[in-house]
Amino acid sequence: MPLFKFKIYETHEHPAIIEDELWFIPTEIVWNVFTLYIDVDFVQITSFKSYALFSGEEVKECTKVYLSDGSLVFAVNKVDTFESNYIKNYMSLIEKPTPLV
Repeated sequence: MPLFKFKIYETHEHPAIIEDELWFIPTEIVWNVFTLYIDVDFVQITSFKSYALFSGEEVKECTKVYLSDGSLVFAVNKVDTFESNYIKNYMSLIEKPTPLV
C-alpha cells in the first residue's frame, strides 16, 4: 500500500439531506489546509495545472490536481514545487510494468 501524502486546500463542510440525498455544504468559503493521502495502487494522479483560489480579497496560488477516481483537489504548493514533489516522491511509488520476454 504505497501512500503519497500532500497538503491540500479545502473548506469545512456540514452534512445536509437534500431531496433524500446526502450533500456536504461548505460552512463558509475559507480555504483551510488539510493533509491528503492517496494509495497509488488504487488512485493515481492523472494531471495537474497551475491554479488560483479566491477567498475574499485573498488569492492563493496552488495546483489543481486531477485524480483517476474522477475527483480533483487543490494542492497548496505552486505548480513548480508540486511537480518537483511529484517527480521525486510520487513517481518512485509507481511500479513499472515488468517487460514481457
